[in-house]
Amino acid sequence: MRTITEGQAIELLHNVFDMDAPVAFDDVKKKYRKESKRLHPDLGGSDEEFKALGGAFDSLKQLYQSGSSLFDAEPTD
Repeated sequence: MRTITEGQAIELLHNVFDMDAPVAFDDVKKKYRKESKRLHPDLGGSDEEFKALGGAFDSLKQLYQSGSSLFDAEPTD
């Protein structure tokens, strides 16, 4: 898996997760779980969209683990 830039992460947050940076990574995880249920192929979703969502989340997770400041916001409840 290749590392993405912060600019690419901002695009993923906006285009895939409909979120704006800065954001709490916990909020990204919540949105990912909700969307993955909606897009899961066994529940009538698209396999292609489900895989794209997973890839986007994995890229954001890698950037989060590297200490990116994009994820410095306080989590919402």
